[in-house]
Amino acid sequence: MICSYCYKTGVNAKHDVGHWWNNPPESVFVCSDECYDKLEKLVKERTWMSHRPSAMFGKKERKPSPNFEK
Repeated sequence: MICSYCYKTGVNAKHDVGHWWNNPPESVFVCSDECYDKLEKLVKERTWMSHRPSAMFGKKERKPSPNFEK
């Protein structure tokens, strides 16, 4: 199982959160109460798509592209 918040692998499923995205039951999980609370906050704020956990993306900070103008 992969946690949908921290993206750690091989963890036990603690909470089913698939209903937030209209997924079938028992298809999307988080591994802890802490991950549940943090992911719930991201979903409510509608910022879950910009979440970049270090387990998946590494700990290196993203720098804006030099070709990107603000």
